[in-house]
Amino acid sequence: MKIILGPFHPQLEDAFVKAIQDFKSSDPLKPLLILVPSDALRRYLIRQLTLKHGLSLINVSLLNFNQLSKTLYETVAPAADLKLHDDLFFEEMLHLLLQEAGSDFSELRASEGGIGALWQTLRDLKEGLLDPNIALQALKEGHFGKGKGGMRGRLPRLFKRYRQVIKTCEKRQIFDYGEIASRAKHAIADDMFLKSFDEIFCYGFYDLTQVLVDLVHEVANFHPTTLFFPLVPGAPGWAFSERFFERYFAGFRASRSRIIDLTKNTRPNSLFPHLTFFEENRTENLLPLPLKTDCRIVSCYDIHDEVLTVAKEILRLRSDGVLAFDEIGIVARDLDPYLRPLQNIFQKHAIPIASSAEVSLMQYPLAKSVFLMTTLLLQDFPRRACIDLMTSPFFNRAVCCETASLFKPDDWDFLSRKAKITSGLNSWQKLALCDTAASPDFSDQNALLWATFLSLYQDLSTFPKAALWSDYAMLWQERLEKYLGLVPLHELRAQDSASFSDSEQISSAISKILERLASLGKISGQVLRDDFIAAFQRGLKKANMVFASHNIAGVSLMNIMQTRGISFRVLFVLGMNEGSFPRTIREDPFLVDHQRRVLETVLGYKVGEKLAGYDEEKLLFILAVGSATDQFYALYHRTDVLGGECAPSWYLGELKRVFQIENETLIPRDLIARQLVSPFDQGESLLPAEWVIYLSLRGEDCEALLDQLPFSKTSYLWGKKALRRLEHEGPLSSFDGLISDASSHWEHLCEVGISPTALEAYALCPFQYYGKRLLNLSTEEDPEDEVLPKTKDIGTLCHEILKVFYEGLQSENDLSATLKNNRVLLRLKEISKVLFGDYASENPLLYPLHWEMQKTTILAMLKEVIEKDIATLIESGDRPAAFEVDCRQKIEAEWPEFRGKIDRIDFNAEDGKARVVDYKITFRKNPLPLEKNLLTSALRAKKLQAPIYLKLAEIFVEAKAGSESGQCASVFYHLVPNWPDGPLVVSEFPASGWQGECGAMLKQSISTLLQGIEKGRFFMKPSDQQGGHCDFCEIRPICRLNHLPSLKRLQGDVFWQEQGALQKLKAPKSPAKKNKANRA
Repeated sequence: MKIILGPFHPQLEDAFVKAIQDFKSSDPLKPLLILVPSDALRRYLIRQLTLKHGLSLINVSLLNFNQLSKTLYETVAPAADLKLHDDLFFEEMLHLLLQEAGSDFSELRASEGGIGALWQTLRDLKEGLLDPNIALQALKEGHFGKGKGGMRGRLPRLFKRYRQVIKTCEKRQIFDYGEIASRAKHAIADDMFLKSFDEIFCYGFYDLTQVLVDLVHEVANFHPTTLFFPLVPGAPGWAFSERFFERYFAGFRASRSRIIDLTKNTRPNSLFPHLTFFEENRTENLLPLPLKTDCRIVSCYDIHDEVLTVAKEILRLRSDGVLAFDEIGIVARDLDPYLRPLQNIFQKHAIPIASSAEVSLMQYPLAKSVFLMTTLLLQDFPRRACIDLMTSPFFNRAVCCETASLFKPDDWDFLSRKAKITSGLNSWQKLALCDTAASPDFSDQNALLWATFLSLYQDLSTFPKAALWSDYAMLWQERLEKYLGLVPLHELRAQDSASFSDSEQISSAISKILERLASLGKISGQVLRDDFIAAFQRGLKKANMVFASHNIAGVSLMNIMQTRGISFRVLFVLGMNEGSFPRTIREDPFLVDHQRRVLETVLGYKVGEKLAGYDEEKLLFILAVGSATDQFYALYHRTDVLGGECAPSWYLGELKRVFQIENETLIPRDLIARQLVSPFDQGESLLPAEWVIYLSLRGEDCEALLDQLPFSKTSYLWGKKALRRLEHEGPLSSFDGLISDASSHWEHLCEVGISPTALEAYALCPFQYYGKRLLNLSTEEDPEDEVLPKTKDIGTLCHEILKVFYEGLQSENDLSATLKNNRVLLRLKEISKVLFGDYASENPLLYPLHWEMQKTTILAMLKEVIEKDIATLIESGDRPAAFEVDCRQKIEAEWPEFRGKIDRIDFNAEDGKARVVDYKITFRKNPLPLEKNLLTSALRAKKLQAPIYLKLAEIFVEAKAGSESGQCASVFYHLVPNWPDGPLVVSEFPASGWQGECGAMLKQSISTLLQGIEKGRFFMKPSDQQGGHCDFCEIRPICRLNHLPSLKRLQGDVFWQEQGALQKLKAPKSPAKKNKANRA
């Protein structure tokens, strides 16, 4: 074997082209086989040899190693029905092999990526052709060390599991490309296909698996072979390639004394920059640059700006018409985060993309709908998944109901929430049982929703609990074709995959997943339904689809691994950030590097060390820099998607040193400042929308461009006017919640009466009051998310229980008897049994055990509360006289009527005094500031129920007392099981609170709030502490609490200041306390 060494560009590629020309010079029809490591390199060489060098390639076969392996195997077993399996199949095979509880690594089945990581390790061993018996013997002999690194570690389990996988593949005839290459190499000596070629050229690889190393060696032993190996001997950055060459080809018997080093006897400048990168003794003062390559480093704000900068620069470079799209390359170490912005931005800029990159199948809505459909059986038809699926544009409702064309998706979501559907057939049957007369507008939609669900449920619930893999695959294929319009398998097979539409490509990808699952029948006969669905979902998550076609003359988009050996006039490298390029490499948790080193150096199996990947990262960087003939761009981003800071790659420091770059190109985030920096200073590359933005920010007229935008001119002009109003520095306006005419709302309040709760809500935040009470805005909660009873619901239950309990006490003459023989608890259990049962039947409770614990906690709390309350009633002589009392009356002549429902009114027949009781329940551990001080809380409009209920109860007290002399007090019963002094804490608002100085302050506070509502002043009132009302506000998405101009206008408003002053009020001291203070 003849070996030629040198860097890809230009030395090795030129030598490769010259070798072909020399080979064909005597006879253009001489057969030649060229082997390359990747399909991307194969396509590149075809273009270079034909278009650039004018070679005809007659009788030249250009194959990658996978194609050669398959061709050789077919000559060995021509009648065999060859079916090759991918990594996803082997991962699912591992899932099946690990099903037995307690078996080696069975615990990995519960982890998300555990099986995949284990298969990667086993695949390394398989590609290294490791003999498991030899590995186990070496383990026993102590070659791997002692203790956890040897027999007592996980290595014995790993090698045994590997042996099981090998035996399973042999027994079940399960092949991958490595397996067929291993089988085919034994026939290389007599293979007629290889003998048909006069010579074989191997070009472009610097690393191979053991299987392919043996294949190349076998080919070189029996056929004339020339190896074009990319290597600059002695160069620091080429250590990865040199190590591989020295171990596997330098001493190969067929290549001794036939090695040609193109780097010898050449000028040092001709090897620039290969020799200068990553030098240990770095030279700062380099000679003048020998190459014409222009190298630039560009700093962008984020990933989106990286892609946008590349698009603008491509248009700038092409403006003279000299550079073609297919002479430009865009590469990244990881393309995944760039694919979506690349697709969107390049499409807007009319830049074609040629790429074989793949994106996740789950990015496509149809695939997401398929995933939703598989979820239904696993989770017993959950409401959210069912509604999302049945309202999907891909869902075929016509097969469920004849009137499907009349469906309204928003109504379906509303109806399912209203019926409090969670999951399961019993829950969904609420649709069939609901009273359509109560909602006649939704009756048709209700019937349509139920019919659609029932059809889907009946079709899917017929799946057997266990069946063959192939049977389940067929059933799912049929259901997906029926409900989601998947293109039938027979139609896909009748077409050329190159002509597939998007939906056909997705259908094909999903059908291939089902085919792969069906082939798992080789491993196990039957499978449980849920296990099949779980495997199907894993396949959907891991499957990929081609991002774009590579058969167009567009900008080449590649992973940097694919660019090895490919040259461009202009190359952009994206994502030059630390952790991205070079990538972060970790050791294999199943097979650490020192164990891999033993396998390679002691046992002779090529199982590469993981941390050696850092040397490959250096080589990839050098190859990328060397592949650009004219211009090279290295771009990095300063922030990630969450706004966190990102560090540039340390490779950029090497780039600056080698290319003597003094300054980076900084792309500002500010749109105006960006216009001064290339390539954004090229007006012809700006889109109409970008021109509109730039001109608007400058204050210039842009109306002439508005007709070119996808949105209406009217919307833009109105939005611009609104934005100007939002940014102004004057007083509050209608854009800040000031309603010019709030008379209709005020008249409504005067008609129905205003509640103290509504007044408290306005005091808390006028804008929140406006959104919830005038606009009726609210957040719709999903019934399935209500896994626990809300505090509001528990409060309602406690109110009902206390009401029924105390109503029963009205006939008791001796309250002390109630405290005997545990009568309180017995009575509570009797009352709560009915109320708890009613609540459970009306509300979905997904955690029954927690609900039982909650009921026990409620009863224990109420028992203690009632016993303490009864003792107080016995001591004071008060008796519960009325419950849930609806009251309404005028408190002040200039105020509208107040209304409210008083929980309980106690009356003392002896002295004619009364007490208003209002229950408050909370599960906080400590009271809020002033929560027990009802007087100060009322002055600050935080607790208005106590004083207003006190006034509303006066009519009742006068009627009971028989005169106007009846006195009344108002108390809050705090039901607080978690407070230190709980579970019952009583705080009182005295009757004197409405009198004197305190009464005047209270009336002024209420008047201020009422005046604000009447005048329509509904500005926002941001909370001044973490955990305040803003954190739990339902209308926060439409509030501008973080908008600085709005906050500045707000702080200058007089009425806002008046409301803010309420929060500083304190209850005045009583006359006795004042006299005591004066005496002091």
